[in-house]
Amino acid sequence: MEIRRAKVGEGNLLSEIAMRSKAFWDYDMSFIAKCKDALTVLDITIADDYVYVMENKQKICGFFCLIVTGEKRELDSLFLEPAYIGKGYGRVLWHYMLNLTKEIGIKDFTIEADPYAEGFYTKMGAIRIGEVVSTVLVNRKLPLLKMIVP
Repeated sequence: MEIRRAKVGEGNLLSEIAMRSKAFWDYDMSFIAKCKDALTVLDITIADDYVYVMENKQKICGFFCLIVTGEKRELDSLFLEPAYIGKGYGRVLWHYMLNLTKEIGIKDFTIEADPYAEGFYTKMGAIRIGEVVSTVLVNRKLPLLKMIVP
């Protein structure tokens, strides 16, 4: 496995991985379709933020996006191809991302987590600090987590 900075032009591929990863949790397809805008990775995001990909034999199998703008410090996404979920690759990406936060001087960040991902993030040390309203469904609440970088 190799982790590297994402390249402008890889946004469509990362967006597809995000959609497949979200669908892994047995959401119905109408919900997944509504998530498309929220899961789209734009080239401007790749250029301006910290977007890193994990490759296996030069094939992208996962990625994360850390947004650091002014006072905003947020893990915007961490997704894996479904075949890699539950096998420790998310942990590898997480630790890489934590090392990156240390390098750039980030002491804490937030995560608006999918309810299915909350357990992973709390296992990694994040704590729940509240809830936020989903941008996809108004009546849906998402866990809001905070990670203090060790």
